[in-house]
Amino acid sequence: MNHIDDPERAAAELGVDLPKGFVYLGGGEAMVVGTAATFRTAAAILNRLEGRPVAECWPADAERDTRSLSQMLADWKQRHGEAPPIWMSIRVIVEVMDHWQDLGLTAGERSDLIVIAENVNDATRETVGPLHGDHILARAGKTAHAWRTAINKLMRKKVLEYATRDGRELRGHTGQYAVYRIPTLCPYPPHDGWKGMCTRPDTERVTPQVTHSSGEGHPSGDALGRVGHLTEASGSPLR
Repeated sequence: MNHIDDPERAAAELGVDLPKGFVYLGGGEAMVVGTAATFRTAAAILNRLEGRPVAECWPADAERDTRSLSQMLADWKQRHGEAPPIWMSIRVIVEVMDHWQDLGLTAGERSDLIVIAENVNDATRETVGPLHGDHILARAGKTAHAWRTAINKLMRKKVLEYATRDGRELRGHTGQYAVYRIPTLCPYPPHDGWKGMCTRPDTERVTPQVTHSSGEGHPSGDALGRVGHLTEASGSPLR
């Protein structure tokens, strides 16, 4: 089948609006929240993204998925061993912000890499979805040609590379998009990022106890008692 990589284009070809919050995960899967009609529309768009002809995209007797969003996420994690890639990128973004000067990037190149980092999975550090979509061009403030040039510059500086599978670079080809990866930028991984530092000094760590001041305190499970970023968080929520 001839895949396409633009949900808005797929929706337009089907004569419908793209449902709010539709996220294409690739591999024949997408996420969306809404009514039965929303799921039916999303299923048709997913079929088109996976290459089915327009006339064959609409499911004849689509069974409504009655799972809650939390159950969908739990089912995904059980199948794939991790949270879906829509929760992503905060840790990589922080790493870029803290180390861009060490890597010899200009301020403009830092901004470009942050735009890319917002579209990567924290665990794999690989981009999710096409990196040349209109919304990404708008965030970067660049034309398609200028954005390609910016990406090439980042790759030459070795802060961006193609993802690989079985030794093959995922450069993309007709009908499919390339997959990029931001390599580890921190010289002392994993990057903590607290106040711009790679690691948090022992003197700044909060001891696991309840502190008392004027009758108030923070329990040991409070976020102030944690080091670095939340280990269970993969990054941004639904975008």
